[in-house]
Amino acid sequence: MKNLTSKKISAFFKDVVDEFENNKLIEKESSQYSGIVYTPSPIADFIVINLFKIYLKDLLIEYGLKDDKLFLKELDLNILSSILIKQPEIKKTLKQRIENMKILDPACGSGRFLISAGNWVLKIYQLLEPELPEFEIKKFIIQNILYGVELDKSAHIISKIRLLSWLFSSKYDQSFKVEHDFEIIKNNDLDQIINESKVYFNIFNLDFLLDFNFHLNFNFIIGNPPYIENKKILDMSFKKKLNKRFKSAYRLFDLSIVFLEKSLELLKEHDGYLSFLMTNKFLAADYGEKIRSLLLNNTEIKEIINISSLPVFAKTAIYPIIISFRKISSIENTTFTIPKYLSLDDLVKYNYVESKIFNQTFIDSLPSKVIPISGNLELIRYIFSNFKPMAQVINDLKIIYRPFGFLQWEQHFENVSENKSSENDLVLIGTGNVGRFHIKFDKRIRIAKRNLKISFFNYSHTFKNIWEDLSHEKIIFREIAKHLMAVYDPGIFTNITGLYFIRIPSFTTNELFCLLSLLNSKLMDLIFKTLFGTLHMSGKYLRFNGSFIKRLPIPENFPQSLSYFGKVIQFLSQILNEQNFLCINAQETEKYHNFFLNLSDSLVCLLYFKKNLWKTYQNLLELLIQENFSEIELKFLTPRFNLPKFKIYSKKELQLNLRSIKNSYKSLIDNKTLINEMNQLNSQDFHL
Repeated sequence: MKNLTSKKISAFFKDVVDEFENNKLIEKESSQYSGIVYTPSPIADFIVINLFKIYLKDLLIEYGLKDDKLFLKELDLNILSSILIKQPEIKKTLKQRIENMKILDPACGSGRFLISAGNWVLKIYQLLEPELPEFEIKKFIIQNILYGVELDKSAHIISKIRLLSWLFSSKYDQSFKVEHDFEIIKNNDLDQIINESKVYFNIFNLDFLLDFNFHLNFNFIIGNPPYIENKKILDMSFKKKLNKRFKSAYRLFDLSIVFLEKSLELLKEHDGYLSFLMTNKFLAADYGEKIRSLLLNNTEIKEIINISSLPVFAKTAIYPIIISFRKISSIENTTFTIPKYLSLDDLVKYNYVESKIFNQTFIDSLPSKVIPISGNLELIRYIFSNFKPMAQVINDLKIIYRPFGFLQWEQHFENVSENKSSENDLVLIGTGNVGRFHIKFDKRIRIAKRNLKISFFNYSHTFKNIWEDLSHEKIIFREIAKHLMAVYDPGIFTNITGLYFIRIPSFTTNELFCLLSLLNSKLMDLIFKTLFGTLHMSGKYLRFNGSFIKRLPIPENFPQSLSYFGKVIQFLSQILNEQNFLCINAQETEKYHNFFLNLSDSLVCLLYFKKNLWKTYQNLLELLIQENFSEIELKFLTPRFNLPKFKIYSKKELQLNLRSIKNSYKSLIDNKTLINEMNQLNSQDFHL
């Protein structure tokens, strides 16, 4: 046996950990938990420090203290020490709680969170018991406070090695036996070293979700649970067991939210705190509805930090948040904070640019208990206290996606042809063909390794049922886009994938155009992004899922004005998109187009806020409630498809429409008061 210094032992263990993380953990695993992403140490440290701040703040509040200096930036141990000296009863309580504290990382990997947690328990312990040797405190922490679960066998071993490295970074008592020759050790001797260390570890090589059944309840649960999309959980037996065991295993759930539910079960009531780094999608996605309900009904959400725009996991497709909460049975008058950080450096230094506070019960007023964390949250609070989701207002609402089959949709490209087969044929378009208030006829359909121009989609009797909806007037909106964009369809177009159709049998054409004006408005785009912005994709694209659209708030009565201006804008938008085929004054048409877009946006805003704004915007209000408008018949501009509903303007009809729109423009632009109101309203940021 060699007489080795603690420093040399610690360095050896650290080298083992570094080699493991550099060479093995960066590789993709084939196991069901291959979604593990190892957390950068600064983030792990921040999560732990932040949770201790939350915990200590609650402790001081219990004793009637609110020393804000302790909680402005990084946890100040000097201030905490002075409080403990002045308040011996708090010191006594904290000592008792720290000695009995249990901290768990349910997906501990190589032990980064455990080390960070151990360090902060050590610092607080040293304030309480300054005479105790550091080595003995660390050993006590490892054996009595820190718990970890890890499915991967090698990572499970390395987490113990990391804890040993941390332990031996402090000078150890010479009575502590070191039996191994560290200079000739091999990796396969690690288990032997762990056993010979005579240190007891609470690190378990188990499946946390199904096999970890522990008699303790934990004070802290921290970590970065594995994020694995539902489609990548290939073990169907495992997936069925999760469905049976957990409420949050709902629809296309991802694995991280099941970790969240299991962890919630293991938290100590009232004195149990959790902080996870995890994907933000569950805050708005359909599959997150069950876990959102569990959190809102059983926890006091303390903080949600959106770090999805920070370069934390640049090489992954994960958009992370840090969520922290306390397990409680009553959530009356509880609030949560949403701080905003601009950089990783700002995050670890607590230099947030803004911090919003919301009552937790506010979320109950939102559809499906969506938890918005960005955008104009005050706006959302106001809107949903005054308007209902579309699905509640419109009883016969149908939102259609992949009309010819959700799974084997590619086979239906066989029905696409440049030749018409019957008068019942429809016209196939793709995602890129839909613009805001217009169809892009010259853009090709690129999907499933195909490159097609807009073509006929031939009728088949097997499509009879869905054809009834597709061949009637409807609204089309894009599935993937940077902004919410929709167009009116008289019943001509169809799609295989990438577009959604809104079909409302009870709606008149005018009502559909009013709805179109609402969907294409800047206000509705802002509402959508505030509610569902956490589901963003790369390149700032969003997925405009049908289930999200039907949750958008709409009025119960649709003004004629928005219908009229919706028709005007669709007409002008289509002209501008096809101006190369038409003899028109493009500059003048664009002037009209921009004016009516801005006017429509201002009227939509007034519709949603007229209770607050009608006295200020009298001229706009009169226009909004006006009912007499000239009729605009909508046809297509150039002959493309010989189908009954593909009607084409004659030159005279086109000029009559343009003249009517020009006259409408002149009568409105001459009303200077109305124009001032429009410009002023469109400049509002709606911070109510």
